[in-house]
Amino acid sequence: MLTIQSKIIVYLFILIASINLPTKLHCQIKVNRNFTNIQNKDLFNSYNLNFFYQSIDSLKSGSSYSLFLDIGLGRAPKIFEGKGTSAGIFIYFSVNKNTFSLRSLGNMEYFLKAGPEPVEVYSDLSLLLGYKLFSDKNQSIIPMIGAGKVTSIKRGKLLDELSVNAKCEKLKESTIGMSLGIKFQVNTEYTAYSLYVFSNVNSIQSYYGILFCFGLGKFIKN
Repeated sequence: MLTIQSKIIVYLFILIASINLPTKLHCQIKVNRNFTNIQNKDLFNSYNLNFFYQSIDSLKSGSSYSLFLDIGLGRAPKIFEGKGTSAGIFIYFSVNKNTFSLRSLGNMEYFLKAGPEPVEVYSDLSLLLGYKLFSDKNQSIIPMIGAGKVTSIKRGKLLDELSVNAKCEKLKESTIGMSLGIKFQVNTEYTAYSLYVFSNVNSIQSYYGILFCFGLGKFIKN
């Protein structure tokens, strides 16, 4: 049998336990929730940070650019009765699949050959925009379209028929033409070899032809 004093102690212990247990459970649950929130917040921030850097890396890994200076030699078959020579100088700057080109292209009646003066020429100085249909580090195919100034030099009436090289009147015209081109290029580390098909549609003399080109430059892919 428990004495009255023992019963009082037991009742007090039960009362104290009943008061403190929910408080302790509540505090423990609150601490656990706070800790979980902190962990989740840190994990969220860490995830965002990692995602941010991974996004930058993915953008960098997919980016590429190149700069090339080309020179080319070929011909335009439908002007000068097939007796002319074509030559060009090109600057290409590419960012990913977009390509910007500045071309200076001339079609001359003769090349290193004496004849009546002046030599007839059809040329254009054009700015073109292209898009790489297929491209990797070693090869690319780039169609281009643009506009530029077209200049022609033609012979007029005969001025001096008694000289060794007959001299004629020099007739010069200029207009704006639509420039077209498609480039098939093979790259090495610092050089490029390409086949360039060109055309220009203008009011003086439209022409088309093909050039074999050699270039110096660099292709960089991050």
